[in-house]
Amino acid sequence: MSSEASADDINLVAEYLGDQQIQDLSSSTSVDCMVICASAILYQAEHLFRVLQERPSLSKCLVLCGGVGHSTHFMYDAVAQHPRFSEIAQDIHGLPEARVLERILDTFFDRSAITDGGCMILVEDNRPTVD
Repeated sequence: MSSEASADDINLVAEYLGDQQIQDLSSSTSVDCMVICASAILYQAEHLFRVLQERPSLSKCLVLCGGVGHSTHFMYDAVAQHPRFSEIAQDIHGLPEARVLERILDTFFDRSAITDGGCMILVEDNRPTVD
């Protein structure tokens, strides 16, 4: 495959993934559920938590998703390098990504303002249950 064809393919995927269906989260209509998949790009979670803290009626439910996998260490590194979140860097190693998001939410945002406002928060960390 030529490098030009590869570039075209990459640009096509990037265009699809970059399609902003919601231009302004703080003024969008309310939804039943929002799901955020953890990643080393912490801005997404930071922005979402800030908006939900100010407007918990935006969603009836927030699901934090992420287990432990091949890119989890990138998330740990991103937390360690973040200007605010770095203070919890030593506490998150070994946690699934969803639990890292939860730790960020609980430490730096007002979770009770979100839940008291009607938004239920669920954590899906892909941990097996024990019978």
